Amino acid sequence: MTEPALEHSHTDVMSATVRGRYLSLLLLALAIGLIVFSYRVALPTLNAALQTTPAPQAIAGIKGILLGFTVLVMVCAATLIWSGCRMLRTGQSPPLGAWVWRDTKIVRGRMVKRLAWTYIVSALVSCILCIGLVAYMWTTFDRLATAAPLPAGVSVVPQPAATPQ
Repeated sequence: MTEPALEHSHTDVMSATVRGRYLSLLLLALAIGLIVFSYRVALPTLNAALQTTPAPQAIAGIKGILLGFTVLVMVCAATLIWSGCRMLRTGQSPPLGAWVWRDTKIVRGRMVKRLAWTYIVSALVSCILCIGLVAYMWTTFDRLATAAPLPAGVSVVPQPAATPQ
């Protein structure tokens, strides 16, 4: 059985596919999961790290979250670049065999090239900005970290506050 997208490749409308609808539901579920993760894990960890003297574990947790979000942005950017290259190769948007969640008008010509290059350039700019922001935040959290660990057998005993006389 052929996909509806392949049957209507010579018309101006690409029919919706079951796979496209499942993919859109999956993306919606992932977005909701990311929001819940942000509120339940990322923000409380960030609040803990931004105390007067943040614990090294809190800073390490924030760095892990930053790396996770960076990987997420890189995967999204790679998908955009892949999609833009497919559009350039096939000369239409959506490309042949694409999974679309609703009936979609097929665009061809100069508009497709413009759209494909917009995908590619915006993905590359997003990657550069994300890497720069994470590098800046990483060094900022390094500065927030407590002093270097003490040698074995050395400990710091807090002194009581001096009372004015």
